[in-house]
Amino acid sequence: MRWGMTGTMRFERMQLAGYEIQEVLGQGGFATVYRARQLAVGREVALKVDSRVLDSPRDRQRFMREVTAAGQLSGHPHVVPVYDAGVFGDNRPYMVLELCPGGSLGDRLHHQGPLSVKEARDIGVGIGDAVAAAHTAGVLHRDIKPGNILINRYGGVALADFGLAAMPRPDRELSVTREALTPAYAPPEAFHLAEPTPAGDVYSLAATVYALLRG
Repeated sequence: MRWGMTGTMRFERMQLAGYEIQEVLGQGGFATVYRARQLAVGREVALKVDSRVLDSPRDRQRFMREVTAAGQLSGHPHVVPVYDAGVFGDNRPYMVLELCPGGSLGDRLHHQGPLSVKEARDIGVGIGDAVAAAHTAGVLHRDIKPGNILINRYGGVALADFGLAAMPRPDRELSVTREALTPAYAPPEAFHLAEPTPAGDVYSLAATVYALLRG
């Protein structure tokens, strides 16, 4: 994404206890990302707020289950750490993540073109290990693509958007919505609303590595 709160709540009015929200970093189709400061530890973080309202208690509980499961992966070197998550009073979900100032591989492809074979291979191996760890933990990503692979302050790459990648539209099933699909990277069965599987994530990872090589 070109790295939430959209709609009636203005940036100046956004508040989250324990955080100082500083500026908008970017906005995509379903979410806005803000730079924020976690006051207790003086740490700069990324606050990602989804624009989709979770009016159903079931959807809110499901979101928290997804994020809790994804949070267990935060120690993996190729997964963007999740520090906090919840739902605002207007039922829009948010996640607090490590701030990755290098942008995404999608940004890099756009500005610099294809990667070398060695770099694409190394990224594929690292992200593949993260995906394998997620699948072992019973977590699917559902939206692996260059835009969801971020570059951290040390130049390393890490997969983001576990949890929010599976968010539904209101009154839709979380696991089978078309809105969150990225056509160039989604597995064919996803367009028929088939239940997501680990194989679908592997397909998306392969499509991502291909894009890194072709630009």
